[in-house]
Amino acid sequence: MAYIFKKKVNGRTCWYLGENKKINGVSHRVWQKYLGNSSTIKEKLASLSNGIDLDVLDFGSVTAPLAVSNKLKFVEIVNEIIPKREQGLSYGEHLLLSIINRIDNPSSKNKFSDWFNDTILKRKFTVKSSYLSSQDFWNHWNKISEDEINKIQEKLIENLLNEIEIKELVYDPTNFTTYIEEHKNQKIMQFGHSKDGRKLRQVNLSLMVTKKDGIPLWHNTYDGNINDVTEFKNFIKTLTERISFFSRKCKKITLVFDKGNNSKNNINNINKKLSFFVVGSLKPSEHKDLFDIPLEKFKEEYETNDGKKVFLTSKLINIYEGKKRVIITYSNELAYKNKIRVDKALEKALNQLKNIQGKIKNSKWTRDELLIRVSKIADKQWIKGLIDYEVKNGKYLSLTFKENYNMYDKVRKTFGKNILFTDDLSLKVSEILKIYSEKNIIEEQFKTLKNPHIISFTPMWCWTDKMIRVHAFTCVMALLFMRVIVKKVKDSGIDLSQEKIFEQLRKIRLALTYVSDSSVSYKLTRLNDIQRKLVEIFNLREFM
Repeated sequence: MAYIFKKKVNGRTCWYLGENKKINGVSHRVWQKYLGNSSTIKEKLASLSNGIDLDVLDFGSVTAPLAVSNKLKFVEIVNEIIPKREQGLSYGEHLLLSIINRIDNPSSKNKFSDWFNDTILKRKFTVKSSYLSSQDFWNHWNKISEDEINKIQEKLIENLLNEIEIKELVYDPTNFTTYIEEHKNQKIMQFGHSKDGRKLRQVNLSLMVTKKDGIPLWHNTYDGNINDVTEFKNFIKTLTERISFFSRKCKKITLVFDKGNNSKNNINNINKKLSFFVVGSLKPSEHKDLFDIPLEKFKEEYETNDGKKVFLTSKLINIYEGKKRVIITYSNELAYKNKIRVDKALEKALNQLKNIQGKIKNSKWTRDELLIRVSKIADKQWIKGLIDYEVKNGKYLSLTFKENYNMYDKVRKTFGKNILFTDDLSLKVSEILKIYSEKNIIEEQFKTLKNPHIISFTPMWCWTDKMIRVHAFTCVMALLFMRVIVKKVKDSGIDLSQEKIFEQLRKIRLALTYVSDSSVSYKLTRLNDIQRKLVEIFNLREFM
């Protein structure tokens, strides 16, 4: 039973809360808590009568990236490369806050301070609101050069290499469309071949990640009208200048990429200058003879990660100035899908051409106008070459067309087939297929970059080349931090998807209880088992 008692300490009366228990039939005090003297107890009771103020702040999803930053020494690296006099936030702190914002709740710089004030960050970074204005971000970002961004990436690679596996790397480019109009002295936003099919200006981004964990090691932001092959050439040159970072960690590295990056010079430079092995795919249009191999030759079987059967055959051939192992795969399911897609597109095109044919007589089209209309229909992807057409301009404008059955037979031979290749002749066929099939991890990272609820590369809220490059850098760094977080969770034995991990982190919040002007207590909101483990993995209590 608890009770209150007093003691005389140095002539003063002090009050305590105590509790007694019987031990061997005799009552003994087993616990006591000091409450204060009469004055302090009166003040506490008065403050309680005035009510208790509560403040609940975002905690888990901002402190986990903070823990990653501390581990990688991100702020120190940036500040060493881009020094600044001690006024307001350093460049490293500015960039770090931008990265955490993209992970937690991507927002425009006008709304940045509102987000900041709803997180525990406001107690870790004591700054004036003016230091978080859009103008202040502009002032900082506008002084960061492309060369400084690359130097930061170099230093981060050095700190990362001991924590990750780099024997297999995946490369691919992507692009991000924008409604922003072209500005003076602006080069990056250009019209190009958009991967989402939108006819807007775009920013191109090339990315290299680890195949095992999808951790970004290098990125480059470049003009929207530069094609994939040209950028891959530049990317290889960039890696060649920094090859020592990789060779110190791993003697045998395989670079995985898609057929859109293929060229003889690119493959040779990867072999000779980088000393990397390659695993890639070949363009069907450049190796038509391989599709003539009859299906009876596809005797080997391979089961994909999702349990589907693939038939295959392999051979050694000389391509890209050297001997390569080529694997031709065939899937019944993919062949059926290819046939349906081509047949539907062909039928639609033929109907559209018949419709145009019926309108010619009453139209005012010139021959060139009609030719443009017809070519847009007949030369679409999947059916190019399957329709023979002719536009004549005699007494009357006319259109004739027919299906090319010989060409259809050639296209039909490609249904369900893919051609892979490698210069690493020590790899088994099953290993080549596994390596290439797992390159999809980079597509998952592109999806994260384009996710409107996390990172959200677009809208960019900026339009100059310098600002776009820094924006892209903060987005890729946010992706890097996220993948490091996912890796650490999985290495701890917790099998959760990236989405679930950050869903749980967002639910970890910090409650601040204001009992009086001078008394504040901190406590995490109620945690489930997973959240409790996440707090332990990243030692988040140190940020309270």
